[in-house]
Amino acid sequence: MPDFVTFGACWVPGFAHRESLLRRIRPATSAVLTAVAVLAFGWVEDLAGRRPPQLLPGGRRKPVVPVPAVVPVNT
Repeated sequence: MPDFVTFGACWVPGFAHRESLLRRIRPATSAVLTAVAVLAFGWVEDLAGRRPPQLLPGGRRKPVVPVPAVVPVNT
């Protein structure tokens, strides 16, 4: 199945380029379609990984707690 999907992902744009169909697509349409494809891929990848969807990878960072300085004790 991955080979078929890879072949199809290359074959369809290849024929569109060969027949000059790609020149008819406006840049704004291309940008929107690319953004939708990236978001869909991220959503499917989150589902496959069984983790909650995140807009930015890594989520929120925990606040940095300063480590107290170690003071030697004279005995």
